[in-house]
Amino acid sequence: MDALPVKERSGLPYASQVVQENLEGQRFPVMHACGHDVHITSLIGTAQIMAAHKETWSGTLMLIAQPAEEWKDSGAAAMRAAGIWQRFGTPDFALGFHVAADIEAGKLFASRGAAYSAVDSLDIVVPGIGAHGASPHRGRDPIVIGAQIVLALQTIVAREVSPREPAVVTVGVFRAGNKRNVIGEEARLELTVRSDSGQTRTLLLAAIERIAVNIGRAGGLPESQLPYLEMKGGVPVTENNADLASQVLKAWADELGEDIIAVYEREGMGGEDFPFFTQDPVIPSVYFSVGGTSQARFAAFEAKGQSLPSHHSPLFQIEPRPAVISGVLGTVIALRSLMQNRAVEND
Repeated sequence: MDALPVKERSGLPYASQVVQENLEGQRFPVMHACGHDVHITSLIGTAQIMAAHKETWSGTLMLIAQPAEEWKDSGAAAMRAAGIWQRFGTPDFALGFHVAADIEAGKLFASRGAAYSAVDSLDIVVPGIGAHGASPHRGRDPIVIGAQIVLALQTIVAREVSPREPAVVTVGVFRAGNKRNVIGEEARLELTVRSDSGQTRTLLLAAIERIAVNIGRAGGLPESQLPYLEMKGGVPVTENNADLASQVLKAWADELGEDIIAVYEREGMGGEDFPFFTQDPVIPSVYFSVGGTSQARFAAFEAKGQSLPSHHSPLFQIEPRPAVISGVLGTVIALRSLMQNRAVEND
């Protein structure tokens, strides 16, 4: 489920050798570089245990094997658009989880606030006025204007966002020009923008547009040719319900001991499409993390002074047994706690 177009170099005996064809007919190697195989295996294990012990819970349980989490406008958004709640009923609450390479295998973690960030993908299109490279004064250079925009964007997080509020504005791509002696007619900046609140998200997008437009003005572009934004999609913030998260954390601690809960701080601002399931209508939810890396692997990379390979890396690997067991136990215990709050046996 959701293998990525990456050639695996983990060295594991079961490393992927699979080659697939994409929608454009191109063939490429694929691997499970994000742990979605752990998710599906854990979902199957959860289904088996919940079905075998119906006396421990009551209500209706819907298990969703969601595809295409990595694809824009697919996955959760596509399932909602296809009417999943209209067909099967709207849940009273929702649970989801993702395996995490930066958490010790066998541990569980749930935030009482933002679990994943809002992500906006957008382009800044910078028009220019073409000219010969030997006569730049006859044109308006979109590369120079674009470069000034890139630098000015760095001030948004540094000077406009509260230092206590997470935010990221990254320019990942700068495309412009076709020939060294030609002033082109367009530059394009491709951005990823991350935030943990609706207020910050609104601030970031407004500031990006303000900076782009006004630097275009300062660069001498006419009002009819000012830079503009093209929104390319995104996902809202994955915000856990604090009360539900507290209940789930307590259930884990009661059944598995306090040590099962990881001490964890997010180091980045990754996004998730899970919120498309929990908005419109609002469904109280908890999205939690399942540890996937052994203590020995953490220690080995630390001893070498190297960073642990991240998700989407060709070196990515997860300890499958403890990750799947934790995924199943974490989900089953949470479900039984929320569905009539009955006791959980050691299955």
